[in-house]
Amino acid sequence: MEGDAAPLRALRQLADEHDARLIVDSAHDLGMLGRRGAGLSELCGLEERTDLITATFSKALGSIGGALAGPAENVRYLRYNARSATFSAALPPASAAAALTALDIIESQPERRERLFRLAEGLHNGARRLGFDTSPSTTPIVPLWFPDIPAAGAYWTALFEEGVFTNLVGPPAVAPGRAMLRMTLTAGHDDGDLDAVLAAMARATRKLGSPGRPLPPITLTRV
Repeated sequence: MEGDAAPLRALRQLADEHDARLIVDSAHDLGMLGRRGAGLSELCGLEERTDLITATFSKALGSIGGALAGPAENVRYLRYNARSATFSAALPPASAAAALTALDIIESQPERRERLFRLAEGLHNGARRLGFDTSPSTTPIVPLWFPDIPAAGAYWTALFEEGVFTNLVGPPAVAPGRAMLRMTLTAGHDDGDLDAVLAAMARATRKLGSPGRPLPPITLTRV
């Protein structure tokens, strides 16, 4: 939700100490992190040591549905014992084909991922110059933090009136006493889109006031 990455190596060590399974939710990192875009497990060098990976097709893959990946014995057990799998239906063929094609594009066109990170870094740092706190994110998910829903809602409205749609998020999706606007760019955007978003954010701060002091820039991890 906040764009930060789980400390996967430490979690793997903890799981080993307690003979536990490590299940990684890759809804947001599949297609984005890692040299091949295989997600956080690849980035951390733990693909072979992750017991299960769950992923959705509705983010980077631009389709619907999801997948469960891992060693055959783990997947086979859940296929016949997990009620959510037992009572589910097959994906529409078009949705499966779209997801498979997206996987091919992710692997064969890494320049899309590089463009995404370049644009995301520009959005992070442009927002931070305007006084928006985007921590603890280290990814293309860009959170803008506010003390409460009314404050976040005012900026949501101002940006929407400028033609920029963001997601307004409050408790329990974030901690009590906080609220945020959740922003993302995609590999389909370009520098002009980034400039337009930052210009809209600047106009919103002139109208409503800056949410804080300018913050230092950050660098996102590419691989």
